[in-house]
Amino acid sequence: MKTMILLSFVVAAGLFASPHACLDKLCAAPLAAKQQVCSFDPVDKYKAVIRITGIDCAACSKMIQQTLSKTKGVLSVDLAYPGNQAVVQFDRHQISDKQIVQLIEKLGYQAQCIQCEKLSSKF
Repeated sequence: MKTMILLSFVVAAGLFASPHACLDKLCAAPLAAKQQVCSFDPVDKYKAVIRITGIDCAACSKMIQQTLSKTKGVLSVDLAYPGNQAVVQFDRHQISDKQIVQLIEKLGYQAQCIQCEKLSSKF
């Protein structure tokens, strides 16, 4: 009983520190302060332009776009029919442009990355 009363006093008095006390303080900080604390972008954003041959219909285009969109590390896909190019934004920490090309080829199409560039990260 004495232990329970003592524990209640410690918690009520704020003497018990949460293991996430530093995070609690960060969450309570204004947005500007949070942005200063997070000085790096954990996502390594790249954009790849991929030439795809063998797309014969809108359903083919939609299947490629849906498959890529569900792939871990792919941030966005722009592929419209008719067209033979996909513009894919991705996180290079999770997937590479070569892996994206291989994924498209596994679907039965020929693919070639014709341009790949790092996107600037701005807050």
